[in-house]
Amino acid sequence: MNVLENDLTNVREKLISQLSNPKYEIEVPQGFSLNLITIPFNKNFKTYLITGANESGVIPFGNDYLFITDKDGIILEEQKFHSRLIPQYTSSVNGEMTMSTHSHLKTNPFISATDICTFKLYASFTKLEKFFVYSPALQTYFEYNIKKDTLKKIKSPL
Repeated sequence: MNVLENDLTNVREKLISQLSNPKYEIEVPQGFSLNLITIPFNKNFKTYLITGANESGVIPFGNDYLFITDKDGIILEEQKFHSRLIPQYTSSVNGEMTMSTHSHLKTNPFISATDICTFKLYASFTKLEKFFVYSPALQTYFEYNIKKDTLKKIKSPL
């Protein structure tokens, strides 16, 4: 491995050992898993924890976190993007879903990178082409369109 790959591996291993601390309130809902994505960030590292689904037909929005660590894996900052898991089921007895929407807390008013990443990972297995996030703080919706790879502010998804 090169130097960066070693640093990424070491930071990830050290971060994982700290995540069992109750102060971080990391939860893994039954039937789901957590995926860790670590990337360099200035002289530090960002690690996103994104919920993964163990079954098909669900997009697991929410239950997502960001940890910024130094090069030794010590947590400098943490952020929880959503207050809970928001499973968006893509079909029901009445047919397939054509749109998906959820809202954010006032403390996190914008669509998150984890929302977009999660949608990009799962949308290709569905008929969904876009999803919406309502921001109560800004009293508006954000629309992400995967086919156009665009993000825009709209009044309503309907």
